[in-house]
Amino acid sequence: MGIRRVHLINPPSAPGTVANREGAAGMGTVYHAPKGFLYPPHTLAMVGASLRDAGYQVRAFDLVIEERLPDLAEADVVGVFISYATLDADLAFIADLRKQGSAMLVAFGPAMRFVGEAVLARAPVDTVLVGDAEAFFGAALRHLNSDADSLVARLWTPNDLDVPCCDENGFARDLDALPFPAWDLLPFDEYPLLTVMASRGCPDRCAYCPYAAAQGHRFRARSVESVLTELAWLNEEFHPRRVVFRDPVFAHDRERVIEICDGILRRELRLRWECESRPEHFDDALLELMKRAGCQWVKIGLETTDDTMLQRLKRVGSAEEGAAYVE
Repeated sequence: MGIRRVHLINPPSAPGTVANREGAAGMGTVYHAPKGFLYPPHTLAMVGASLRDAGYQVRAFDLVIEERLPDLAEADVVGVFISYATLDADLAFIADLRKQGSAMLVAFGPAMRFVGEAVLARAPVDTVLVGDAEAFFGAALRHLNSDADSLVARLWTPNDLDVPCCDENGFARDLDALPFPAWDLLPFDEYPLLTVMASRGCPDRCAYCPYAAAQGHRFRARSVESVLTELAWLNEEFHPRRVVFRDPVFAHDRERVIEICDGILRRELRLRWECESRPEHFDDALLELMKRAGCQWVKIGLETTDDTMLQRLKRVGSAEEGAAYVE
């Protein structure tokens, strides 16, 4: 019969914590409290959309916020979203999954660039996907389907599977070619927000940043039309209480932000949204336009006001840049 049924799982939080696997660009964050900030699992929704478009029967389970445990007897493949911050708990969860059925287990997530080998060595998975899983998960399943009789544990990148839609680093070449997230597979009305990725990557060199580590130093932007179409679709289909742009540097390209805001106003999209970027990307005129287009929050980071430390962190390149940054 082959592989047709796929379950995608965001594992539960460890006891006494809240696991935010989408935090820190998918490297994950953990709150050691019964409540903590939580992004909906955008990566899971993207993978689900790409597999459904490819004709697979897909179900998704966000076990951080829901208790509907999947029946593994109904799946040929189970994909598990793993982050660096939750690694030990995720590996324990996968070990429990292996005891429950014979479905193939696939580990994925941005953190696999750094912990993929450890996952392969420590967990009873069949495959680890390293790269933008939403761009090549389907190719991996086709490969598994053709090689199921001689299946051995393996780590795959898009290059290993000859997937032309990804570059040599495993990043999707054309973000416009990716589908919109399949939020309908998840309990979307239980999230306080929904997320949009209008761009990925950051050209700056901050030494501590997980976003560049996970997405690279090349600024890769979707077309303005694609972003506006997704915003209109979100507004019509899901009515989110607010929208968060997950772009590391949303305002890196000032003219592009102007086009997005003008498009929101022209289409009369009634959305409350927020973004994050470097402070020097903004000015009064741009902030005023963003406000009129529905932006209500802007996240910026102030790591330190010490010029020497800013340079050591590679947040700036010189003392002069440091002084301008602080101002």
